[in-house]
Amino acid sequence: MTSKLYHCLVITLEDAHERRATISSRLESLGIPYTFVPGVDGRKIDVASHPRYTGWKRRTFFGRDLSGGELGCILAHRAVYEHIANTELAWSLVLEDDAILSDELTDVLDALLDVADEWDIIRFLGREKNYRASRRIKPLGNSGNMLARTRGTPGGAYGYLVNLHAARRLLAMTERNWLPIDTLHGFSWVT
Repeated sequence: MTSKLYHCLVITLEDAHERRATISSRLESLGIPYTFVPGVDGRKIDVASHPRYTGWKRRTFFGRDLSGGELGCILAHRAVYEHIANTELAWSLVLEDDAILSDELTDVLDALLDVADEWDIIRFLGREKNYRASRRIKPLGNSGNMLARTRGTPGGAYGYLVNLHAARRLLAMTERNWLPIDTLHGFSWVT
């Protein structure tokens, strides 16, 4: 089990029994305590009339509306930021229920929390092309992993570590939405 104090919040739909079982088993094998946070089923959202959606801006810049799944994902992550802000959690590991977790995760988390004053949000991006297109900053303890700054705005919000300051900022930034959550995470110069 990791020696540092943080909370793991797993976003999942209520009826995603297989995904819940898989991520639960994996987190338990790593010794990471977790809490499920209800996801938002985008299939049940009327995107165009949703009060948190800014369709005109989305259509202006991208020529199409967000999908129901994209808006549902934003709303689920927003609920996580709200939970973090309301409970004033210093750091939180946020996972989507389909995240694939490395055996090194607890070592990486410990190393990141050792330098917690140097970051607001750490995205765990598992594609090789993300690593090639990154500027390496420093090794993360003895984990064999590196803290790096991505170039561009790679997709993926399936796993990240976020501090209270960043959660509050992201909560404010998702009051009205026109970008998918992973794109917003990638705008490090804004978020």
